[in-house]
Amino acid sequence: MTLKSLALTGTLVASLAALPAVAAPLFPSTAYTGTNESLTINGTTYNVGGANAVIVFGNYGAITTYIPAGATYNYDGSDDALIGVINLSSAPITSISLSASNAASATDIFGFDGDGIDTFNGASNAKDSTGYGGSSAYFTSINANASSGIVNFIGGVAPSASAYFSLEESITLNALPVVTGSVHVPEPASLGVLAIGLAGLGMMRRRRRA
Repeated sequence: MTLKSLALTGTLVASLAALPAVAAPLFPSTAYTGTNESLTINGTTYNVGGANAVIVFGNYGAITTYIPAGATYNYDGSDDALIGVINLSSAPITSISLSASNAASATDIFGFDGDGIDTFNGASNAKDSTGYGGSSAYFTSINANASSGIVNFIGGVAPSASAYFSLEESITLNALPVVTGSVHVPEPASLGVLAIGLAGLGMMRRRRRA
């Protein structure tokens, strides 16, 4: 199936060695979804379980959303969607901001109605009361019409790691959740530049005082 790219702001870096290729699913599959959904990134194919969409974070702000090949059914057999996150950047992803697309079929993606992914796979976490967050995600800043909000990850999604959560509404190529931003620590290179800049400011102040 054709891939869909959203907010691609840099080059997707293929640091894929730590992620399993065509092995156990990265995300949970259920009775309503097959276990053979696959996602190919830069020539490497991954088993992504029952994910309806996978958001991949690369270095330098690259964000790409994919529809996996074979992703046909929603995990609840109706309208809910399993969303995977893969972090190929060099910094943890602590949260992402999502909003619904303009498509009529995906307008209230945070309109949780009690049949989240936890109902089907038995996962849960202490910070999520919705049943949609799996083992590490929870939700904040959901707006009044449930069309946007923030997905937070307990402890962050480490580099070369993955996470998952679920949303309301069917997810298709024409109705993908829009990633409006991400919150994570700066890239290591950026930290180095920042440190050099601070050191330079310190030296300038010393010279002025002298």
